[in-house]
Amino acid sequence: MGRPSIAGLALRNLKRRPFRTFTLILAIAIATTSLFSSFIILRSVEEGLQSAIDRLGADLVVVPAGYERKAGEVLLGGEPSTFYMDSSVLREVREVPGVEEASPQIFLQTSSYLVCCEIMETLFIAFDPDSDFTVTPWIESKLPRVPEEYVITGGGIPVYENFSMYLYGHWYTVYARLHKTGLRYFDSSIFIPMELAYSLAEESQQNPRVANLTLKLGKISAVLVRAGDSPEEVAERIESRVPGVSVVMSSSMAAKAKAQAVGLFSYLIVISGVLWIANLLMISATFATIAGERRREFGLLRAVGARRRDVAVLMLYEAGFIGTIGAFAGLLAGLGIFLSFREQVTKSFEKLLIPFMWPDASTLAAAAGAALASALLMAVLGASFPALGTSREEPYTAIRMGER
Repeated sequence: MGRPSIAGLALRNLKRRPFRTFTLILAIAIATTSLFSSFIILRSVEEGLQSAIDRLGADLVVVPAGYERKAGEVLLGGEPSTFYMDSSVLREVREVPGVEEASPQIFLQTSSYLVCCEIMETLFIAFDPDSDFTVTPWIESKLPRVPEEYVITGGGIPVYENFSMYLYGHWYTVYARLHKTGLRYFDSSIFIPMELAYSLAEESQQNPRVANLTLKLGKISAVLVRAGDSPEEVAERIESRVPGVSVVMSSSMAAKAKAQAVGLFSYLIVISGVLWIANLLMISATFATIAGERRREFGLLRAVGARRRDVAVLMLYEAGFIGTIGAFAGLLAGLGIFLSFREQVTKSFEKLLIPFMWPDASTLAAAAGAALASALLMAVLGASFPALGTSREEPYTAIRMGER
């Protein structure tokens, strides 16, 4: 019969104390689940914010002074809000050096004010088709011809091209749908040409059967700007040359939203850190106990020819097996939780007005790899000190002390 391997001996030793082994695995699994969840949540927020900025395509957003926060809620969180300024701001912004492109938008009431069917929580946004660079580039599919009066819908609205939509007393053709992004501003919005918005607003004032659309001719909500120079410098020029406006940088909006998310979910990070340290100490204490219980066994192994290194490696193998099994169990639990509560998590972030985009397979794999490495480090590091201490004992001393 051949000499048993160190890995084989480690597995046998773990099976001898199933309850203790299970407890250690469970503790590591819980810590891994917490760490994996924290990473995925923060990464999802980060990807959602980046996607929102990329999809928006604007470096700067010019809004009426005092409405910076509201603008961020609309553009990043998809939160309905109405505020207006004179459309002459568009001309003034275009004259500012460093402004490469500028396009206006109007934020109107949501579908709760509209006479339409089976569409809830829908943003209603007017844009300028001639100068737009934020909406039309993301069209997924469209009709071969542009209808006289039309709307463009987000990818999250359950309609199709050529679908007829009833808005403010009229039927309009869905000319195009946008790619689904996971972001409310694009997915849950109805986009209409600005001229149509002004026409609907004027008619709604005269037709008592139609919901009142409070928009005056010549008013806009925001000017989206693509900067040719440094966005910071262009923002300063706009605020100094165009009175009554504030400029919000897309990057600053994203940074504020990320800071808010980190603040809200910092407890997850703290819990993960506390669990990691607590488990490290528990593993160290447990393996110190194991070393004391098996002192005679380790002494006999040394007496029959095992090296000091073999004794230490044996304990580290046991810790490695526990860490690996616990890590995989924690990862499976984390994935199961996310798959089960995916919709609830997404809606929770929508209520917080924080863009949230589930990570792709490569990001999940990276998170899983990081969590696995962390669990293994925790287990092996926790067992290292007891393992090194045990391996330094002389065989005779270990046998004699183990017999007491």
